[in-house]
Amino acid sequence: MYKNLFGAALAILACLAALAPTNAYAYLDPGTGSFALQGLIAGIAGALIAIRAYWWRVGDLFRRSKTPSEISSERPLPNGDA
Repeated sequence: MYKNLFGAALAILACLAALAPTNAYAYLDPGTGSFALQGLIAGIAGALIAIRAYWWRVGDLFRRSKTPSEISSERPLPNGDA
């Protein structure tokens, strides 16, 4: 009981400390914007590659599976001998 209460109080204090206003004496040069843009482009490219890699698995979630009667009623594939 006390362990959960201590963890909750610690989390609340951490959130309040993160939200406390402070002065930031920082300089952002043009390279910072370029670095942020590269990160954004890399994130988008990574997401597109991940979607492409798992496209069939995601598509299978939304496709209706065929019943055995539908599978047997389909025409067989040509064997190339004819």
